[in-house]
Amino acid sequence: MMFKKLKFSKLYYFIICFTVLNLSCEDDIREVTLYDAGETTASVSSSSLEFGASTNFTSSSTKSITTDWTFEGGTPTTSINPNVTVTYNSSGTFGAQLLVKYVDNTTEIFTFSIFVEEDPNSGPEDVPCGEYGNFDVVLVTDNISADQGFITVLEDAGHTVQAVEGQYNNLTSTGANQLNNFDLVIISRNTNSVSIGGDNSALATVWATVETPVLNMNAFAARSSRLQLFNSTEVDESGGNSLDATIPEHPIFSGIALNGNNTGTILTGSGLHTVIVSDVGNGTLIASDGSKVAIVEWEANVEFYDGAIPALGKRMFMSSPTGYMLNEVGDAILLNAVQYLVAGAIPEPCNSGGPFDVVLVTDSVDGDQGFITILEEAGHTVQAINGQFNNLDAVGANQLNNFDVVIITRNTNSVNIGGDNSALANVWATVSTPVLNMNAYTARSSRLQLFNSTDVDEGGGNSLDAKLPEHPIFTDVTLTSDNTGPILTAEGFHSVLVSDIGNGTLVASDGTKVAIVEWEANTECYDGAIPASGKRMFMSSPTGYLLNETGNTIFVNAVEYLGAGN
Repeated sequence: MMFKKLKFSKLYYFIICFTVLNLSCEDDIREVTLYDAGETTASVSSSSLEFGASTNFTSSSTKSITTDWTFEGGTPTTSINPNVTVTYNSSGTFGAQLLVKYVDNTTEIFTFSIFVEEDPNSGPEDVPCGEYGNFDVVLVTDNISADQGFITVLEDAGHTVQAVEGQYNNLTSTGANQLNNFDLVIISRNTNSVSIGGDNSALATVWATVETPVLNMNAFAARSSRLQLFNSTEVDESGGNSLDATIPEHPIFSGIALNGNNTGTILTGSGLHTVIVSDVGNGTLIASDGSKVAIVEWEANVEFYDGAIPALGKRMFMSSPTGYMLNEVGDAILLNAVQYLVAGAIPEPCNSGGPFDVVLVTDSVDGDQGFITILEEAGHTVQAINGQFNNLDAVGANQLNNFDVVIITRNTNSVNIGGDNSALANVWATVSTPVLNMNAYTARSSRLQLFNSTDVDEGGGNSLDAKLPEHPIFTDVTLTSDNTGPILTAEGFHSVLVSDIGNGTLVASDGTKVAIVEWEANTECYDGAIPASGKRMFMSSPTGYLLNETGNTIFVNAVEYLGAGN
């Protein structure tokens, strides 16, 4: 068969091609999926935890490039692993977040909320100002009658006390768990040490699991053959009846008038029982009875001495006789120790404007009447008797400690305040009440040792340059470029000539010389000076009352600042 060769014009060829293509595309649109989208999937094994517990976070997200975890309040705080175990050692409600980045660079977030219970052994987190906490205390004793005095003191202070004779002898893990439900454990001297520590480490090991702070008042139980607080087996039952504060600024001495770092008698008799040791190992010595250790503390999880079994909770040893023999000072130290061990600090005085009980140390009440009037008009009570506290002794120092603020005026003869040696300065250092010293002559190194100088300038100005304009004493005072303007009705600040102020804080000058300086309690005003038990402030003053309205405001602010315990 013969085929004929067909010829098409270009126009025919175009028409045929267009028709074919048009018919092949009709109703033939398809959706094509290139990949499946990633998905964020995550879980947590538990979202409600006890304090210190752990929980497991798991990410089973798909198509992810990166996995980023963030754990508020937890340990670790972040992770890039899909599976993470997180521990929570803080109480509260915390957020946890998973951020996933997919292969197409998109991101997605998954969140969790984790609740953590309170630490059962922490005590109150915040103690209100001026108020001690009320705690659940357990007394480990074999003689409740002999320890009734301790129980009464604690209960009178608002604490609850459980005391059952022999209840925690030969301690077991069950008993240790019971002790961990209290805020504080006290081991009395009236406990048989054999029942507490035995003659080997078995009972010491169980006692070490007690996380609650323990106040051990039993020297025999504190030995290396018992609870291993001290590396010694020797006890002395013939100790003294007073304490020498090795750390006088320690919270357990709050409100205690120390005479040369000595508390004075704390017992109605004698006979502190203590362990005979050459050192306190890894503890901190707080006080001795003059020659032997009397109060020592150890932080949690610290070996009392190298090789001893570390306890999970804080420990304190406080030397005690057999039975209750504390006087008022001893009671105060005991209650301070309880507060400190449970809450970690002694509550600060409430920041209040008073009214305060103020005592004016002066040799001229008439010359200082203006100061008295200003304070009384502000609502404070003022005691002022000419020469009452000259040549201060321990009795007078204790009287001054009953006031809220002590003011030494310029009208006081400095010889009667500091003498020419440190004898009177030592007594004044025992005054724990804040002292506002307005007498430049008594502030010298030859008197009360606020400044390391014996030179005084009586030709000062009458205005103040505020070096700390934000200081509370300038409250309601209008400062011009940090200068108050005149605060006196005449010239005449009296100030000590010093090149520096040692360990104090300069609050204001008179333009060239120091005018207002403050020192914290238990701080050497300058290196080598006798540290005072209470806060000190120097405020330059002329002889007698010359304050104007601005001066009155600064003066009253200073009194209320010191009286409020700032």
